Amino acid sequence: MEKANDLKSVFGESTDGPHIVVICEYDALPVIGHACGHNLIAEVGLAAGIGIRAALKGSEKPLGKVGQSAGIGTRPALKSSEKSLDKLTILGTPAEEGGGGKIDMIEAGVFMDVDVALMAHPAPVNQDAIHALAIDQVTVKYHGHAAHASAFPWNGVNALDAAVLCYQNVSCHRQQFKPTWRVHGVIKNGGTKPNIIPDLTELEFYARTPSKEELSVLMEKLDLCFKSAATATGCTVEYLVKFSVSC
Repeated sequence: MEKANDLKSVFGESTDGPHIVVICEYDALPVIGHACGHNLIAEVGLAAGIGIRAALKGSEKPLGKVGQSAGIGTRPALKSSEKSLDKLTILGTPAEEGGGGKIDMIEAGVFMDVDVALMAHPAPVNQDAIHALAIDQVTVKYHGHAAHASAFPWNGVNALDAAVLCYQNVSCHRQQFKPTWRVHGVIKNGGTKPNIIPDLTELEFYARTPSKEELSVLMEKLDLCFKSAATATGCTVEYLVKFSVSC
């Protein structure tokens, strides 16, 4: 949270008036970099915040309250129609690629006095709103038994076969997925050398649905895909749901 607040600029003073936050996401993807455009989100957020502040500064609707009371030595408090907002914050929000960074920030009270939070996300189409999806990130591991693939293949239990079947099981099952469901995955570890029957393989999947209730149904279907691949190859399987958030 300390690092998140390294990117935080506050203008004005909020009491009972609106506090607007412009969000800047800025983390990247491992190896790939800024493929999701978070670098652009940060730039747009900074530009929007600077632009909002400049526009208000040059207008007759100043940022913040002037004279909270009508006492001696103070200017009369502005009417609600005479000011646009009381407080503007430009806020960095890290750990958005699988970390649920804003959830941690909400729990830490960063958004406690915020009335409206705004951000923009780059996309190939123009949208004023997006539909958030519930998501589970699943790591699947198959354990087999290593053997020399040429000399003694019959002594092996091929964990790569299990991983391939798992991937194919999920792909074949898509016909029974609802149009709004999404499942995408990769084989992260497929073995070491072609002449060694792999004893350990690993896959990673993202499962997404419009609601948590539908996500539970989808995960039941994926559970069958994972376990049947292990049964067919004689391997054992373990899988871990790393997180479950809206994204």
